[in-house]
Amino acid sequence: MKHLLPCIALILMLSTAIQAVGQDTYEILRIYNANSITIGNRQKKVGDRFNLNERIDFANKKQSFRAQKMGTSKIYYFSKETLKAKKAKSLKDYFINNYHKVKGSTRSESGNFPEISQGEHNIANYPEKRIALVIGNGNYNDLEVLPNALNDARDVSDRLKQLGFDVATLYDADINDMQTSVTSFFQLAQSYQVALIYFAGHGLRYEGKDYLLAIDRGDLSIKDECSLDYLIEESEKWKSNGKVMIFVIDACRNQAGFANAGDNRAIEAKKGTAILQSTSSGQVAMDSDAGSGNSPFARAFINGIGQSGNDMEEDFFDIRREVMSNTANRQNPRTSFGGGFDFYFCKGCNDTPNNKKNELNEKKAAVPDTLASISLTEEQISEIKKYYKGLPHTIICNSDSINLIERTAQEGDKRSQYILGLYYYNGAYPIHGYKWIRLAAEQGYTEAIDFIKKEHTSIGGMYLRLDMGDSYMEYQFGRMYEEGDLVPKSYIEAAKYYKKSAEHGNCDAQYALSRLYHNGYGVPQSFDEAFKWALLAAKNGLADAQYWVAMYYLHGTGCKQSDALSKKWLLKAANQEDHQAQFEIGFNYLTGLDGYIQSGKKAEKWLLKAARSGHGDAQYWLGFYYDDTESLVISNTKRILSDNAIKWYRLAAQKGQPLAIKVLKEHHIDIEESINSTNNLSQ
Repeated sequence: MKHLLPCIALILMLSTAIQAVGQDTYEILRIYNANSITIGNRQKKVGDRFNLNERIDFANKKQSFRAQKMGTSKIYYFSKETLKAKKAKSLKDYFINNYHKVKGSTRSESGNFPEISQGEHNIANYPEKRIALVIGNGNYNDLEVLPNALNDARDVSDRLKQLGFDVATLYDADINDMQTSVTSFFQLAQSYQVALIYFAGHGLRYEGKDYLLAIDRGDLSIKDECSLDYLIEESEKWKSNGKVMIFVIDACRNQAGFANAGDNRAIEAKKGTAILQSTSSGQVAMDSDAGSGNSPFARAFINGIGQSGNDMEEDFFDIRREVMSNTANRQNPRTSFGGGFDFYFCKGCNDTPNNKKNELNEKKAAVPDTLASISLTEEQISEIKKYYKGLPHTIICNSDSINLIERTAQEGDKRSQYILGLYYYNGAYPIHGYKWIRLAAEQGYTEAIDFIKKEHTSIGGMYLRLDMGDSYMEYQFGRMYEEGDLVPKSYIEAAKYYKKSAEHGNCDAQYALSRLYHNGYGVPQSFDEAFKWALLAAKNGLADAQYWVAMYYLHGTGCKQSDALSKKWLLKAANQEDHQAQFEIGFNYLTGLDGYIQSGKKAEKWLLKAARSGHGDAQYWLGFYYDDTESLVISNTKRILSDNAIKWYRLAAQKGQPLAIKVLKEHHIDIEESINSTNNLSQ
């Protein structure tokens, strides 16, 4: 025994040492924009390993790689820019993050502010002094790594520099860096007229606030995090008359470990501030984007700003449309403008031959031929062409002729009403334009009457049908006001039109009105009213409403709780191909939740229906089912995934489903490999 104890101690010491060595070793999983990376003066390829202390040399800033820390499931992403930002030559330097010991560092005990890179200063296109802070957080300690967040920060920084911004880029910021850098940023911004903060990384929604997570989140209390409210408060201290503050936030805003005890209402911008968020409240922002090194939002943002010479509001509108299109409407960016300013990312860029032309903008800017027959001077027509932009309440421009037309239209001059109507109708606000044309027509103005007759199938036709109490048109107008599409966004107006349509029996309007009551948008919040209108829509056969009625019964929201009625309405929705309902039923059969009796076969049936439609969560849990029933177990710690499990895990991972990504990484399976033809969704 006396010899045994030292042996055990020695074994434990050796085991600890071996484990420590293993955890200081990294294996390269993937290399981007190169076949190899120079590490420790040697060319390393996929599958090769390297030590924490070895020097890493990138050939250019586009080179990057993913590596897994041996002995753990942790996967990191590194590039030339991310190491350079921390003045690191090796991963040891990177993780120590000890700036004040690095020669030339600007870090102090109060945090670090990155160097400012000068933008392209062109007074004609970028008349204001502009500064931006871009934060890309990807290598999180205790959350899923987001490799595209680092790419997004790099590429957004490059684009902003092209648009005249002096840019500071912060990669993988800890909470100290996040908070102190914001303070330093606004101190540096004192001499600038426009400031922009871009954040890419994990976020969460908690008690009505949006939090931007630092990489060292760990067990931090929520009060330690950096919130959008905090950023806005700091910007208000900086702002003065005429200054413009822009926030662009690409974060998923999920719960990330905190119980969400608050509402989902997004923060509203104050005067002089604009906010663009990559998702609406409660949605998840996607990090992966097939064939791209950027998130769908970052790619749309880079492509959408400063290309056509539109103002920022128009640019943000185009970005929102592109994101929704590229994500099949699963991600709906949100904008909020506080007003009091006009800002162009690139004034006059649509006149530059090297920039892409915006065909839609050209179409809007074309003055209708009808104007030529009206006795305006050539100078006035030229002014209208030059300032072909309007808002519902006024025309924002310096044109005396436009202002004169608006004033005389408001005074009742029918000719001016018609001209002003054409201005809006062929611009960004056709519905508002039609109102002016109709006023002229009601006063007997011949060309306005002819216009309405000619355009009866478009906006004019919509108004005529609306005037006749057409429930479908009432619903459409409600949608336009809710989404701010062609008209100023107004939940109050949306609720008014939805209610008219709902009372006329339109099930889409009944469901839309239910959602407004549920959230308290434009109407007093009332779960009773929300349930009442959802039930009417459900009885009229609307699948979306049937699903939500099932949820109301399940939780007893606005009605008496009933598992039986919840199951009844969920089945009705699922039989109408509501994929969320199909997933819920499949998941409940799999787990035995919400009054369901566990059944693998029934779970498989319903999960398959939802998974084949592209439902990411259904794909993951279907993979989980096949993993549990078909995978080969080798030992307590190792198993070989079945083909079916891999197929559905991979499809879910390609949708950004975090649990599927984690499983594939644990088994060293390439997420981005395409699904072969024998494993198509129809099987």
